[in-house]
Amino acid sequence: MATIVKKIIKGHIYFYYVETKRISGKPKCIVQKYLGTAETIYRKLQYYDLHYNNSSKTSDYEEQPEKDN
Repeated sequence: MATIVKKIIKGHIYFYYVETKRISGKPKCIVQKYLGTAETIYRKLQYYDLHYNNSSKTSDYEEQPEKDN
């Protein structure tokens, strides 16, 4: 099972991608990948949208103008 886990380390919040599997009936962490802080994750998503997304809009949440029928 894959999840995103928030960890607080020395008062700072960090996020990790974690995959767990049951081994001998007990859950065990198989993969733990550091994602960064919320700000760095957001910046990486913006970079991805600008460089790899073919559309020219800056956000998926922008309102689309209504079309006249």
